[in-house]
Amino acid sequence: MLCLVTACVADLNLDSFHRNYASQLAATGLRALQVEGENGDIRVSGAAVRAIEIRARIETNDPATLPKDSVEISRNGDTAIVASECNRTGIAFWSIQNCGVDYDILYPRAMRVSVTAVNGDVTIIGAEAAVEARTTNGDVTIRDASSDVDANSQQGDVTTYLGSAWLGRTLALGTRFGDIRLAVPQGFHADVQTHTIAGDVDGVSSIPIGSADVRLSTIFGDVTVSRR
Repeated sequence: MLCLVTACVADLNLDSFHRNYASQLAATGLRALQVEGENGDIRVSGAAVRAIEIRARIETNDPATLPKDSVEISRNGDTAIVASECNRTGIAFWSIQNCGVDYDILYPRAMRVSVTAVNGDVTIIGAEAAVEARTTNGDVTIRDASSDVDANSQQGDVTTYLGSAWLGRTLALGTRFGDIRLAVPQGFHADVQTHTIAGDVDGVSSIPIGSADVRLSTIFGDVTVSRR
């Protein structure tokens, strides 16, 4: 385990094949947060804090590997990277992680945020800077965003609630199998483009034309725009 942190705690509970992990990384010199998950839900909340606080629940069906399964925290330039480190099984060039990691992360809200998952929901709350969120199987929810949002799921709903003082220029919300929901503040103006093959579009006509660029796309699902 690589742990470049000011504190690192692990509470081992082999009887239930899970353990809890907690760590903290000072945010001095950092401008972005990148979270890389594979199996598990990820919740990231912006706040008036000076450090990135990570709490995680690590679960596995193999208690023999649990002590080795962990979370890696590293820095690359001005970016903090949080990623799960789990035992993997597979053949040839294909492998999967044998554990799941649910994250609950608190970070300085002015940092850019990028979150990637494979099997799990992604939730980002209170971001002041740009947000990027990706998952393959799961829902993506962005709450109280103040800047640009790029959110996508292959199989799941994508929902974004803009903050009352949204100052972004672009919104791109997409999924293949799921609904798109966008809630905007009063006075919101944008060029809204929508796409769905099998679904309904509602509320778009109520948004006056403006300079913000909004793209809402699904294949099988509805597209809904509403005011908060």
